[in-house]
Amino acid sequence: MKKCDYCGKEISYMEQYCDENCHRKALDFYQLQEKFSKLFSIVNIICVFGIPIGIFISTFAGAIGFTLLSFSVAVEGLIILILPFPVENMITSMPLCR
Repeated sequence: MKKCDYCGKEISYMEQYCDENCHRKALDFYQLQEKFSKLFSIVNIICVFGIPIGIFISTFAGAIGFTLLSFSVAVEGLIILILPFPVENMITSMPLCR
């Protein structure tokens, strides 16, 4: 059986969502993803590069590098919690709701 793209319930092969509520919630998610995907990508790239730079700087100037490292890890964790946008392969293999 095919599963609903939003909640994961089993549905017929002719449908994509199990009901109108799941369809509306999925559309809201995709609109939110479209609106914030560039911000998510920019912050993600900055933090991913901030972590090794912070490690490198901490070998020479411990407090400054550790502060940069801690800030990058904290912001990366918060942005993933606030805007959890999966890649396209994850959307097809797992439901959107938790």
